[in-house]
Amino acid sequence: MPRKRMTKAVTPKSGSGTGNPNPRAADKFVDVETLRHQASDIIESILGETEPEGSEIRERLRLCLSLNAGNPERALLQHLMSLRSRSQAARKIASKIR
Repeated sequence: MPRKRMTKAVTPKSGSGTGNPNPRAADKFVDVETLRHQASDIIESILGETEPEGSEIRERLRLCLSLNAGNPERALLQHLMSLRSRSQAARKIASKIR
């Protein structure tokens, strides 16, 4: 049976806003293959949707996949981060309009 590659979780520096209640979580290992499989399942689910309202989101996800070929977990992370930054920018603009 082939060995799965394991990587050590990285703890963000204090003040990064993660609010991790378990500081010992950094001592745990992450199974990269399981993470990759889960990310692939999530991506397939998103790309399998057909609603026209989500077409821009699916296109952005496809771009993230192309920029991170072979690393679906990284592509999903990049995609989610881009959604968050867009959401924050929209809230900022909305607050200025009020």
